[in-house]
Amino acid sequence: MKKQYKYLLMTLLSLIFLGACSSGEDDIPEPAPKPDPDKVTISTTNLTTEANGGTSKLTFTTNKAWTASSNQAWCKLDKTSGTSGAITINLTLEANTTDQERTAEITIKAGTSTATATVKQAKKEAEGGDQGGEEGGGESGSDNGNTIEDMKNKKW
Repeated sequence: MKKQYKYLLMTLLSLIFLGACSSGEDDIPEPAPKPDPDKVTISTTNLTTEANGGTSKLTFTTNKAWTASSNQAWCKLDKTSGTSGAITINLTLEANTTDQERTAEITIKAGTSTATATVKQAKKEAEGGDQGGEEGGGESGSDNGNTIEDMKNKKW
């Protein structure tokens, strides 16, 4: 009978030790997933436009909420913020009435990431053609809004 108790005791102790030991797999916590890095990708970073103004499009993708700004008043954005995804911003450009090319920078910020696009607008075209005027004088080449034909047909 003593032998049976000994055998029973050994079996119980073995089961306790086996139950206390584990493979350890469930003791190691899984590492937290790393968040995606903030990202902004502009499809075309250099835009060139004519002097007469008009509209242009700027497209970009981002994985975070974003903000956009222009550093020039003549280059206006139809959207200045939004959520992640593929985005198109419409740019409204005023006519360039100067004799110098001008540049605006559009800055897109998404989280800690920043991207910049440059908009170059051509200078105003020189007033057209032969400005020698007609015999007898007049205001040929002036910016009064009249053409030579208009001036010929006026009653003086």
